[in-house]
Amino acid sequence: METFVHVEHSAWREEELGLLSLDATACIYDDHTDARQQVGRTRGYLVRTYYTDQGWNDAYDAADSASGDVAAIISTVKSQVSDDLVDKLFILDKITVEKECRNQGIGRQFIKKLVTDLEFIGIDLVALTPGYYSDALTDEEMQKNNRLVRLYGQLGFEMMDVGEGQTPIMLKWLR
Repeated sequence: METFVHVEHSAWREEELGLLSLDATACIYDDHTDARQQVGRTRGYLVRTYYTDQGWNDAYDAADSASGDVAAIISTVKSQVSDDLVDKLFILDKITVEKECRNQGIGRQFIKKLVTDLEFIGIDLVALTPGYYSDALTDEEMQKNNRLVRLYGQLGFEMMDVGEGQTPIMLKWLR
């Protein structure tokens, strides 16, 4: 029997940054007791490239204030994607599934439902970094990252062409 994953959202606008932050929590419920168990969570940022006259530049400045990883994704995306194609970019910054819940299809359901919700609210493009990257990854970390690249690929994300030694970025077009 497949576990049913429910996704709950909370959002707030960080006016000084010009970003909308969205947290999503993946939960499963026990049918018999109605007990709720949190099994995963994510944080992301909605970036409006047409929100101001400065477009990508304002988006980059706002993202850099929130997270260097988010700013790096915006920098790479803006160098390869036409301004005319993207008004609403959503960057998934942190995605976690509790250790005891991994390898059960929960993460896959969580991302599918989250992407469906993002499409519903009119997001054009979703971007993420598949895993954790540093200069000195262990074999275990590299294997985990490779599994995440395969998972996101199966969910319709495509690897961007990034420079040698750069952190990989994956994109999924929703429009």
